[in-house]
Amino acid sequence: MPRRKAVVLLQCAWSPQYAGGRWPRRSWLRTLQTSQGKTARAMRRLFPDDAHVWYDNATPQVAATSGGHFPFDPRHVRRVFSTAQPAFALACGLEAERACLAHWPGRLLVMPHPAWRCMSNYLLDRVADLLAADTFDRLKVTTTGPRRVVYTSLLTAEELLCTQP
Repeated sequence: MPRRKAVVLLQCAWSPQYAGGRWPRRSWLRTLQTSQGKTARAMRRLFPDDAHVWYDNATPQVAATSGGHFPFDPRHVRRVFSTAQPAFALACGLEAERACLAHWPGRLLVMPHPAWRCMSNYLLDRVADLLAADTFDRLKVTTTGPRRVVYTSLLTAEELLCTQP
């Protein structure tokens, strides 16, 4: 399998039809690609040509509603990174962030979940700028208000030890 440019890890899929189970991957990807929901629109904005993006969730479990939530599945997350072998990961939301911090030592960009009620086009554009420049290492991007973006470095425990006097 060719190396993927990115893994985009979302929190979890939701569907009344597949709630409590697993959503067949091809069907979920087709829905993500054709949906007019906030997450799908944000992904198209960040990755207009997603040929080299592996989209997945932090857990294969499917919630019944958009507010549904499951903790990440470590085995599933390790399998995603092993299969996709990305150059970097984009974690969307808290559970995806936790999963990536625990199981992905490589380049990482963390952002709020695209369906977050406070998500703005301005914040999405700042993330798109970082993706286009391709100069981040381990970085978290969030907002504190309109047109206010906060960038936080995410050092690994080993990196923290190396920077201590």
